[in-house]
Amino acid sequence: MMNANVRGTFFGVQEAVKLMKKAGGGSIVALSSVHSHGAIPGRVAYSSSKGAINAMMRCFAVELGHLSIRANSIIAGAIWSERWTTQSPEETERRRRQYPAGRESSPDEIAAAVYFLCSDQSPTVTGTEFTVDSGIGICLLPYNKDWNKENEASEEAIQ
Repeated sequence: MMNANVRGTFFGVQEAVKLMKKAGGGSIVALSSVHSHGAIPGRVAYSSSKGAINAMMRCFAVELGHLSIRANSIIAGAIWSERWTTQSPEETERRRRQYPAGRESSPDEIAAAVYFLCSDQSPTVTGTEFTVDSGIGICLLPYNKDWNKENEASEEAIQ
C-alpha cells in the first residue's frame, strides 16, 4: 500500500516534473481519499498513504510553484464502482442515507474535478485538497466502540 500510493506518487511526480519543466509549467493532481482525514478500523496503511499524498502535494506546490507547476490532491469518497452492483438495494440505500448528497460520486465527476484542476480555469489553485465526496467528509459518522469484536482481522493487522 505504501509503495503503490506513496512511492508511486512520488516517483510519478518526479518524472512528470521533468516534462513540465520543458513545457514551461503544468498541473499535478493526485488522487487521495476521505480516509486521509478520518480513521476506520483496518485501514491504517491506506489512510496513512493517502495522508502522505496530501502532504506531498502541499510540498510540491511550494517547491515547484516558481516553475509554474501547480500541485493539488483530490479528496475522493463514496465513488460508484462495480462493487455497488453486488450490493442489495437495501444496502445501497443504507449507504446513500449517510451521504448528504444522497448518492455516491460518479467516476466522471471525479474526472471533472481533475480536469478543472488541470485546466486554465484554476491558474492560481495550488496546494489544495479539492474534495469530491458526496458530503461524507463533513459528517460525523457513528463510532462503533465494539468494532474490534466485529472485525478481529483489523486488530491482527496492527500487531
